[in-house]
Amino acid sequence: MQDALAEVLNEDISQKIKDAQFVMVLADESTDVATSRKLCIYLRIVTGIMAETLFLRNLQIASGNAETEYAAIKELLHEKAVDQQDDPKGKGILKNIATYEFMGVMAMLMDVIPVLTQLSLVFQKKDLAVVNPALETAKDQLKHLITNNGAHSVKFRGEAGDSMKEYIGVSVTDSATQRRKVTTVKVDLINNMLEQLEKRFPKEATDIVSMFSVLALHHIPEGELEGYGNDKVDFLIIRYGSSIGPHKPLISAQETKAECLCLKRLVVAEKYPCGKIGRLYKIISQHHGESFPNPNGWDCPCTACPHCRCGEGL
Repeated sequence: MQDALAEVLNEDISQKIKDAQFVMVLADESTDVATSRKLCIYLRIVTGIMAETLFLRNLQIASGNAETEYAAIKELLHEKAVDQQDDPKGKGILKNIATYEFMGVMAMLMDVIPVLTQLSLVFQKKDLAVVNPALETAKDQLKHLITNNGAHSVKFRGEAGDSMKEYIGVSVTDSATQRRKVTTVKVDLINNMLEQLEKRFPKEATDIVSMFSVLALHHIPEGELEGYGNDKVDFLIIRYGSSIGPHKPLISAQETKAECLCLKRLVVAEKYPCGKIGRLYKIISQHHGESFPNPNGWDCPCTACPHCRCGEGL
């Protein structure tokens, strides 16, 4: 019965495809619970003035790379007798992408985009201490790519050689102008990325966030208790011990330094848990709040920021 129903449905779909004036492929690759690759394929067809979406098949494929998916889709379209040669729009798109410029830009993007992807993953964490190192690393990598080719660009240029007429069996166009355009696009793109990173993460904001790490009071070097973190404490005192517009200071700049030294000695002597700012200052607030009114004035910024994801904290 199931086979009979499937046959009727497939015949109906095949007839609709045959009658359609326009056919568009929609594909989505995923991994199921067994970790095997699945390629779900739909067709969007237009017949007369009516548009319809047809489920075609859920294929199991060997891998999720573009070449495997392309071969699977092409084979299925051939099975359904979809004419793959006569669409003028398809030919126009192929003409635009079958160029050295397009493929060179794609290879360049495969080198550049992962830099921002890694930075994005950092901002999904809750450790704000890594913000500055991650930002500076991303900037250095992008600056390096301005004057140097990444791995994908090197591979593509090696395959293209001095003059490219064909790529993976497809005729392509190539010229010195196209090659220069790839370099121009890369430089303009990366410079814009660097500019946007500077605007999105100004040095003042990242400095404030990274300076909060001193308040965790972890890894205090033996014999360096008095001088530990004083530069960061001074920065925070300037930031939160001064009036900003209508906002009054959160802490007393004059008293905070002395209290911070006493606080460091107390935490080391009592062996309070360090590293988790929220937990440490909850203990300080509960048991020693009256002795340290100024460090507790940082409760809001120093406990809220490190417990946000990086992007939210900034």
